[in-house]
Amino acid sequence: MAHPWHGISPELNKEGSVISFIEILPQDQIKYEIDKVSGFLKVDRPQKFSNVVPYPYGFIPQTYSGRRVAELSEKRGLQVNKGDGDPIDVLVISDRPILRSALIIRIQLIGGLAISDNHEADDKLIGIVSQDANYFGWKDITDLPESITKRLEHYFSTYKYWDDLNKSKLITSRWYSKGEAIDVVEKGMEDYREKFCNDL
Repeated sequence: MAHPWHGISPELNKEGSVISFIEILPQDQIKYEIDKVSGFLKVDRPQKFSNVVPYPYGFIPQTYSGRRVAELSEKRGLQVNKGDGDPIDVLVISDRPILRSALIIRIQLIGGLAISDNHEADDKLIGIVSQDANYFGWKDITDLPESITKRLEHYFSTYKYWDDLNKSKLITSRWYSKGEAIDVVEKGMEDYREKFCNDL
């Protein structure tokens, strides 16, 4: 089995079509994430509160939140020291329910949310399942209804509420466009090559 982070090509094109790998679903009461060494999904932690991920959530393969991604966050006004050292996160909106994780899904990027987590860049990209009959007409982040953006802002501002210390460190900045989301993926791919290509 190909390693989901290292063994799958992101296949990004200039229109913002890209491959994503799904780790966790809205119905999951456990937070799963990729084990960086083995490539298998692992249990990160039980969901402590009722706040669960609103849509399927995962990452863009062969990306890395490093120096270049952090520089983009700084340009958006966030005070970050570095990237968070993980692949670039993505949340995937689909009209039809996705009922299992560990899937590869081609998506169309429409934007993202800039986040600083403990002074580390932790961007959350937003994508639509390619050829989704109802939502594929959404071309940019401004096409999202306010009800969805508010829901996502609430989730990402509270999903790490374990204690007062975490509350004070998680900062959401602003929504950004499809073009900026493509920039994040491109810089994440450059950071990935710098970090890993000499080792793989």
